[in-house]
Parts: sequence; structure tokens; C-alpha cells
Amino acid sequence: MTPSEMGLSGKAWTHQYADKITEETRRLDRCVMCAASSEQLKSPVVVTDLGYLCNKEAVIEGLLSKSLPPDLAHVKSLKDISDATLHPNPHAKAGADFKAGADVASEDVPYHCPIASIPFNGRHPFVFLRPSGHVISERAFKQFGSSVCPITDTPCAEEEAIVLNGNEEQRQQLAERAATRKAALKEARRSAKAQARSSAAEGGSSSAAAPADDIATATAARAPSKGGRPATNNEPTERAVPTGGKAAAAKPAAGAARRGGGEGAAHSKRSREWEQVVASKAAASDVYKTLFVSKEDREKEVASSNNNFCARGIPMSLSRSTKFTM
Repeated sequence: MTPSEMGLSGKAWTHQYADKITEETRRLDRCVMCAASSEQLKSPVVVTDLGYLCNKEAVIEGLLSKSLPPDLAHVKSLKDISDATLHPNPHAKAGADFKAGADVASEDVPYHCPIASIPFNGRHPFVFLRPSGHVISERAFKQFGSSVCPITDTPCAEEEAIVLNGNEEQRQQLAERAATRKAALKEARRSAKAQARSSAAEGGSSSAAAPADDIATATAARAPSKGGRPATNNEPTERAVPTGGKAAAAKPAAGAARRGGGEGAAHSKRSREWEQVVASKAAASDVYKTLFVSKEDREKEVASSNNNFCARGIPMSLSRSTKFTM
């Protein structure tokens, strides 16, 4: 028997199992490849609620095109994924390109646990800590009492740790835990909205119950003056009433007396409140006192402007020649 004819049965057995992928290879693929696109994991990486690792871009494209694989049917939106931080393995080969179904040594995998120095190759269980976003080995998490992230010291309960690439039973537990968490978040948002509505209703009732005096004061402060210009809140009391103001102020009272204290009385009350507001504002600032000028002050201002050559527009040389001529 020639060497080429030896081992025919072995050759047939080799062809039978040549394309068979072992469970170890599958576990390695889940740690190195994206579950949404079967491409090598690259930043940014996300973790689903059931512990699948994916490239964020691939998940977004799958959601938009509705082409996510059946294993990711639980991903309905970006709320069902969380950003994850994977730690590079210092023993991995730089620039290594991993493909699905590849069989590499444990020290060649691109990620590992920085606390226990365990390679992330599927042989050791790893967890994703939701509060901190780090991916570490389960052994390192248990060494710290399963209550804190060993990297950032962020408090993390055991229920907030997601087992990566777990079995069917573990995924079922993660699904129930995710449903409970989403229900709690929904109830919290509903309570917050109800509290906001109640606060808005209380604020509206208090504003509706504001004293009528304040409303009348604000209305009177916006009332126009005799010159047609709206009165300001800072106008002084002594100049708020134009010439003949005493008679004008007495008219609302006379009208109120004729109408039996009805509408005229209310108008008189608003006038008094307006004068009080103007007086208080004018007392706090002297700027607004210059807005109202008496007749005597106006005559002085006109006389001063007549003596001012620039105000009248008369050249200085011309006025001097005229003065000397006279």
C-alpha cells in the first residue's frame, strides 16, 4: 500500500468534520466579533441587555434597515444598548485581523481583564458593569464583593452586572431583569410628569388668586398720560400731572360722586395707586425726573439754547461780527 493510499478512512473522517465549528470557537467569536455584523469589534462597542457585544455603528445600521439578526431581536432602539469599555490585551499582536471561525491562542485575543489579567476568549466568564461601563472578569468582580467596580470604585449592585455571552438560562434571567428595570424607569418618568403637572396647577391657581390691587396698579401704571405718551413706572409724582392737574385729578372724583361711587371710584383708586407707584420709582432714581419739565424750566432751556451758537446753527464768526457792529 502506497503512502498516498494509506488512511483513506481517515481522509473521509477529515472531510466529514472539516467545516464543523467547535463550541470553543463559537465562544471565541462572541468575544472578538460583532454580534450584529460578524465583523471584528472596534470602538465604539456596545452591550445589549442580554449580554451581546456589538459595534455601535452596526447596531444603528441594523435598526435603520431592520436587518438585525434573530439573536438581537430584543434590541428595539438605542435604549436597549449601553456603551462598553473593553481593555486591550498587551499580549495581543498589533494589527491582528480576526475573522469568524478563527482559532487563536488565548494570549492573542485583543481584550482582557486589567484586574485579574485574564484573556477575554470565552473560556472565563466576563461581566459588563452598567454603572461604570467597564468589561471585567467575573472573578475580579467577585473579589471586590460584587458591589463596586474595581476600576472606577463606582457602586455597582450584583443586579447591575450583565453576564456576557451567557447560556440560555442566564439570558432568560437578564431578559426578566431588563423588563423590571424598564418598568421601573417608566413608572419614575410617569411620576415625574404627574408631579410637574400638579406643580404647574398649583402655580396657576396661586397666580389667579393674586390681589386685585396689584392688577389695578399694573394697569394704571401702563395708562397713557395727557400728552399721549405711556406713563412709566419711574415718573415722579409732582410732575406726573400736567398743568391744571388738580382740576384733572378732581374730575374722576366728581364723576364717581355723580355715578354713586361705581366706575368713577374704581378709576380714582387706580389713579391714586398709579401716583404712588410713580412716586416710589422716582424716589429711587433721579434719571426719570428730567422727563417732565415745568414751564419755567422750559423757558430757561429755550433761552439757554438761543445763547448757544451751536444749538442755533449760527457760525461763531458771524455772531461776533454782528456783536461788534452793534
